[in-house]
Amino acid sequence: MTTGPGFDLERLIATNASAAFNRLAGFEVVSAGAGAVELRMPWRDDLTQYAGHLHAGMIAALLDTACGFAAASIAGSVTASHFSMNCLKPAVGRCFIAKGTTLRAGRRQVFARAELLAENELGEMSLVATGVKPCWFRWTVEVSGCRMGAKLMELSISVGNRLTRG
Repeated sequence: MTTGPGFDLERLIATNASAAFNRLAGFEVVSAGAGAVELRMPWRDDLTQYAGHLHAGMIAALLDTACGFAAASIAGSVTASHFSMNCLKPAVGRCFIAKGTTLRAGRRQVFARAELLAENELGEMSLVATGVKPCWFRWTVEVSGCRMGAKLMELSISVGNRLTRG
């Protein structure tokens, strides 16, 4: 499989809807295009940690998804090579907005970052966390050999490094 053009808003909405975790958490794709995306998630008491703030796992999921969708808006299908986040203050608000942007697109990776904002009851926004995520794209699969007598198929998957599975 190779990447095609980036995903548009409609495709990202469909991708979001197809992810069971995103549906469970209530992620909504608000806008997307040209290397940027905005997600929204309403406050839910069942997604908090022991002190009543949004759980860091949910913060990570929002940032990760915003980065991935921003990268996908220019590169199509992507997958993370790694992810990091910084929590800046407790995440409390009536809803959360994750804004993902593409920083750089290389030959094999797209680098994206995201900010998570908490919106209070007055509509004021405050930055609560940031994340960075390099994403691989241009995945290719090549069939390099097949011995039908032994019913063995060897696939070579090219992802920068060559891996062989037998």
